[in-house]
Amino acid sequence: MDSVVDFILFFGISIGLFIASALLLIKRNNTKANLILATIILLAVVMLIGRVFYLRYFNDIILFRIGTTVDVTVFIFGPLVFYFLNIFLFENQNVSKLKTWFFLPSLIYLLFSIWTYNLGIETYYNRVTSGALNKYYFYIEILGIITNSFFVYKSHKTIGIYKYSVKQNFSFNQNIIKFSNYFLNAYALCIFFWIISFINLYLFKNYSKFLSYDSVWIFIPVFIYAIGLNVLTQPEIFKVRINSSSKKNNQNRIPEHKILELETTLNSLLLKEKVYHKSDLSLSDLSDMLKISNNDLSWLINTCFNTNFYEYINRYRVEEFITRIKNGDSKTHTITAIALDVGFNSKSTFYKAFKLTTDTTPGEYIKQINNN
Repeated sequence: MDSVVDFILFFGISIGLFIASALLLIKRNNTKANLILATIILLAVVMLIGRVFYLRYFNDIILFRIGTTVDVTVFIFGPLVFYFLNIFLFENQNVSKLKTWFFLPSLIYLLFSIWTYNLGIETYYNRVTSGALNKYYFYIEILGIITNSFFVYKSHKTIGIYKYSVKQNFSFNQNIIKFSNYFLNAYALCIFFWIISFINLYLFKNYSKFLSYDSVWIFIPVFIYAIGLNVLTQPEIFKVRINSSSKKNNQNRIPEHKILELETTLNSLLLKEKVYHKSDLSLSDLSDMLKISNNDLSWLINTCFNTNFYEYINRYRVEEFITRIKNGDSKTHTITAIALDVGFNSKSTFYKAFKLTTDTTPGEYIKQINNN
């Protein structure tokens, strides 16, 4: 068992260094996000090195102490994950910036580590083996759980803001959302298992090799490496970010005569030119056609049509899909083929939009048409 753990640790360190180097050397659109992700992966490498020292060199008090000091990365991890998601999803960081107080828990742990170094090697060893330091590690672990849980919550809110912004700016689903959810859920899952192991140890006095503080922080790099490889193989996910500094919509920001003019032009673009056939149509694309600002078009759709851009455009796509079904296209084409032809970029986006518009599935709708 120990040899397997050793292999995982050393393999993880090697692959982590490789992915971090690749992220830094291969150019992408979002180089700042690459830098932060590479930093997170390097932190994961440091975690693994710390686990090597902690698990394998308990009798060598100097290396063991280095292993425990490396645990400061546990407190740095959360702020960097939160910051990464902000710069990954948004063109600027007005949603939330990286604040100095985010690193206060890591400073507390560093001060604790400095105090243990001042104890001297022999005194420190005696206190560790006798369990005299256990109460300190108990409170530090609670601090670590609270800190990381807080940044899971903050990161979840950031993704929520982005999801809302997507519906205001794009007519298609974003892979970047799936990636961000995967990234955050992997992190949250590790924190969840950490909490379970903490309760198991301190409440039920049961230590498990498979579900412990050490095993949880070995699993984190595994998730992070998978994410790093995902980024390297899908560079396009860096290309769809949103400016988070959009101005709030004001009442009557467009004169009434201008609204009527814009509605006429919109009808022409959507009903005659069918610009919604463009699968990656965005708010910016349509505002350029109308020669107005993104904010003005967003206000027009939100206020005058009582919807968001995503639902507004996909409603036209669904309506054309229904027209083509009624004309018998489903006899010669698949549902997916027709959906893609009217502008949807994926089967999942189409099914979601169709259900939202008609309150039924495409299959059920076609059955109803055929039965009538």
